[in-house]
Amino acid sequence: MQQYLYTAYGLTIASGIELPALPAVAASVADVTIRYGPVPRELNQTVDKGVCFQADHDRFLLKVDQVAHFLAVAGKEIVVEPCGDAAIDDVQTFLLGPVFGALLLQRGYLVLRGAAVVFAQQAVVFSGNPAIGKSTLAAAFYKKGCQVLADDLCAVRFTPAGLPEIIPGLPRLKLWADAVASIGENAGSLQRVRSRLEKYELPLQEHFGPEALPLYRIYNLQTHGLEGLGLQETEGMNKLEILLQNRYRSRLLAGQRKALSLQQCATVARAVAVCRLSRPKTGASLEAMTACIERDLGI
Repeated sequence: MQQYLYTAYGLTIASGIELPALPAVAASVADVTIRYGPVPRELNQTVDKGVCFQADHDRFLLKVDQVAHFLAVAGKEIVVEPCGDAAIDDVQTFLLGPVFGALLLQRGYLVLRGAAVVFAQQAVVFSGNPAIGKSTLAAAFYKKGCQVLADDLCAVRFTPAGLPEIIPGLPRLKLWADAVASIGENAGSLQRVRSRLEKYELPLQEHFGPEALPLYRIYNLQTHGLEGLGLQETEGMNKLEILLQNRYRSRLLAGQRKALSLQQCATVARAVAVCRLSRPKTGASLEAMTACIERDLGI
């Protein structure tokens, strides 16, 4: 079977599945392997369980009807069992999304839900609940010439001095059709994330940040019932609470990983400014939001 070599999140990946979304790399040793194979239908002694997933201390099982069953093992291997003639785009979407996110947690990364953009060789993360506009805001800065480090999964690692930095993820943004239009792109020229979904991949090309950069600031996107935008820097336990709430799949964390994640969030809270950026529920223009952030960053 042909092996493809890729890189993402600071890892070298040897894959028996072609994954065009990932940058190719030349390497002799892989940190992670991806292969086709049989996947168990159930796990024993789970630490968490949902409608379509199960997890124990070393494995994450995801079952997606009419697409594939996936198994991430000990942060080192992903096994994929496709369902029938499932579209490879659909398989790749789940493989590089929730399955790889679980694998990063298995490897001990702190993973935040958000999008990361580069300002003055430092990483700024937009976090928040699903559909709050994280990727759209990152796309607006991409159109202004900024590099993007990550979308959906923001993997944080720590330097020997204990300072947090964001590791480059995938060189793309995933945007709904209205977000594509809001930044002046044509959805008809972009590839769909899934064949039946009105969500599109915006390739970043030279606007992708290829190196890990220090995490400088986090903007937690929220809505409020007032007019205009609100920007407030948080302090103390409020900072930690925002970080804890924006961890990726925190329910999968148990035992030592749960304790490590809490320690990692506390380290980030001490080192990084965390701000609440609130917009009206009826929305706010991208221009207003980007201008607000630029003023806060002194750009």
